[in-house]
Amino acid sequence: MKNRSLVISVILGLALCASPLVAQEEEVALDEDGQPQALPSAALPFVAIKPCRLADTRDGTFPAGYGPPALSAGVVRVITFAGRCGIPSAIEAVSANLTVANTQGPGFIAAFPGGTGQPSPLVSSLNYGAANQIVANAAVIPVGAVGQANILAGVSGADLVIDVNGYFPSTGVVTSLNAIPGDVTLAAGANVTVTPSGNTVTISTSVPTGPTGPTGATGVVGPTGPTGPNTYLNQVCSAGHTLAGFDGSGGIVCVASQKTCRTVAGISWCYDELNCGQSCNQVCASLGLAFTISDAAWFAAQDTDAECQAINDAFGLGGTVVMAAFVYGCLEDGGGGQTVHAVPGGLSGPLICSTLATCPANHRTGSDGLGVACSSPGFRGVCPCQ
Repeated sequence: MKNRSLVISVILGLALCASPLVAQEEEVALDEDGQPQALPSAALPFVAIKPCRLADTRDGTFPAGYGPPALSAGVVRVITFAGRCGIPSAIEAVSANLTVANTQGPGFIAAFPGGTGQPSPLVSSLNYGAANQIVANAAVIPVGAVGQANILAGVSGADLVIDVNGYFPSTGVVTSLNAIPGDVTLAAGANVTVTPSGNTVTISTSVPTGPTGPTGATGVVGPTGPTGPNTYLNQVCSAGHTLAGFDGSGGIVCVASQKTCRTVAGISWCYDELNCGQSCNQVCASLGLAFTISDAAWFAAQDTDAECQAINDAFGLGGTVVMAAFVYGCLEDGGGGQTVHAVPGGLSGPLICSTLATCPANHRTGSDGLGVACSSPGFRGVCPCQ
């Protein structure tokens, strides 16, 4: 056992004190004994936080980068401290407790700022001397510009647990005021008062208000804002009527709605009461509705006697529907033998339905090819709208 301990000590000593894992050409200031000299840094305040487990390579529930796998020997693991456990982004270092477990042999943990090369010499924050050890140690870990640190397991890999308990923000400690060092007293002056309250000092002035100056020129008129909601005496139109305007004396003007639709097999079929000979784009637009059904669905809903008859019956037209290879008459009012449609005028039936699959595409954007003028034997299209 003595020889084994000696070998372990030699390996660990070489890892800690000899050459780093990655050699770098770098000049290091030495003290009078020839040892690396610590560089002075500005004093930073310490902000303590509730201890928080930031990373655990044994626990698969931790986010990627903070959980498994264990650290491999000689492989840098980048840990982002900023944004976790209440640590802000503007930090210089964090205070943490490092714990290794499931060690794979003797080794050490080193930490240096993210985004920088491996320092020389490489200084350890925690050492372990054998396999299957659990060792803990407190450490102050410097971080890079983006709140990250490089964590390295030297010689042998291990699982690592990082519990943070505070951080050092980038803002330094105020040591002087206007080049005056030490304690500085704030004294009230003419028209100035200083009121301390706990850690807050309120400085206020009591300069009297001067005389009012001359009125400036009128600025340009800004753009008109959006029209607000209609709250005109909270009046609403009755069912089947829509708002057409105001009567000028505190009342609203309502007109009968032009929307005439029936729902058959889940599709809303509509026609325009006031105009005949329109394409389905025009019919739906005239009712303030959207034309949403596809050509295939439209044709499939009216390409048989039974389907066409169901839509015909929904409007109460009666009679037997007409099925033919119409190019534009995909689903239209037969007009009771081409009865002339007055304006306004409703359906007179029976409906005529097309057996030509290309008909919906033609009727969607084309006009009624069977007659468009309301003063002649025209037809009124029935269209799917929403």
